[in-house]
Amino acid sequence: MTSAITGFDAAVLNATLAAVFALTTWAVLWPLRSRAVDFWCIGGLLFAIASAMVVIARPLMQEVATSPYLVLTWSAPASGLARLSSVRQLVGRRNPPRPLAAFGILHLLLCVGLSGHVETRQAFAVFSVAVGLTLSLGAAWFALRISRDYGVPSGGLLAMTLTFTSVSFLTGMVSTPLLHLDPSTTGLVPSAIYVPLVLFGTLSTACNAMLFVGVVMGVTARRLEGRERELAMSEERLRLIADLHDGFGSQLATARIRLERAPATSADIATLLEECLADLYLIVDTAQNVEGRLEDALRFLRHRLAGRLREGSTAITWDLQLSGAPPMPQWQMLQVLRMAQEALTNALRHARARTIHVNARYEPPAGLVLVIADDGGGMPADRREGRGLGGLRSRARELGAGLAITSSDTGTQVCITLPGPG
Repeated sequence: MTSAITGFDAAVLNATLAAVFALTTWAVLWPLRSRAVDFWCIGGLLFAIASAMVVIARPLMQEVATSPYLVLTWSAPASGLARLSSVRQLVGRRNPPRPLAAFGILHLLLCVGLSGHVETRQAFAVFSVAVGLTLSLGAAWFALRISRDYGVPSGGLLAMTLTFTSVSFLTGMVSTPLLHLDPSTTGLVPSAIYVPLVLFGTLSTACNAMLFVGVVMGVTARRLEGRERELAMSEERLRLIADLHDGFGSQLATARIRLERAPATSADIATLLEECLADLYLIVDTAQNVEGRLEDALRFLRHRLAGRLREGSTAITWDLQLSGAPPMPQWQMLQVLRMAQEALTNALRHARARTIHVNARYEPPAGLVLVIADDGGGMPADRREGRGLGGLRSRARELGAGLAITSSDTGTQVCITLPGPG
């Protein structure tokens, strides 16, 4: 006795498992409340129905009953359309509801209109299934785009299994009428042919469900990361705006008070304006440095200072060793630049130095080390801490950075250490 199962049993088994996978996927992703998930799971249920109708409708194609035929010819393309709409949603494409509804209604009217024509019924069923498989392959193409655009590897695997599922469905449809599947035998099919086909279809459907969950979670994670970055950038801009008000605005106010209290020469006015412009340039350069690269910011500072040194006798040498340094928040970068600029300004104005050396290096895990040293005459022993040094210490406390100032008759050194992340 040869082992055999009925085509009806195999179809019901395959359809039942497809429906279970669709409902399980819906339950797992329900908290996301996503239209993409809704479209995918509806498509999975319609695919399960179409899978069953492929076998059930075949023996009845020549019969009076048309219900299985109608279900097959409408559910097959609707399943492919739902899956295509789902994956399009994931890549950020909008699915206009009116064209989707028009497609569904038009196809249903065609199904009903042709249901009475026995000679065209089977051809239209094949056409409908072909449309559904084409739409599923379109969904596979968009899944490949997810893998490329979002860096989600499961997108490429989903495209592969969607293709396998379409091939399995097509193979089942083509092989069914070639086998002795008629009303009298209830579709008796040898196990050697149908069981591998059912197993392959079931396995690819299960993989589709699991990979779709992975794709949705991956895309959701990428979008959340993007929103977090946008939020962080917005917060950075707000801090820069506040700093523009508190820092630059305060500097302008201080300059005005100094000018009101005592008569100022043109040189004094030029110095005040230079300080205000230098601070404004720092804010602008920091706002444009969206990648948070301190090395780029220091290069901008070097470029700004080069214009002020053309007529001077002091040379500034730069040694930037910041490869591997992590991105720095803009507000933090601005404070570091202000400390560097303050130390350089003090050296240029008061140290009477021939050379100022700037060394910035990243030393994991210690963090950032910024050293500004000059070969001037050093600070007076009886000096009082003015606005410049007081500002340096205040910014160091705000950053949680270390600040060491050493001075002798051979020069002054300012060392700023900023701990690395973690």
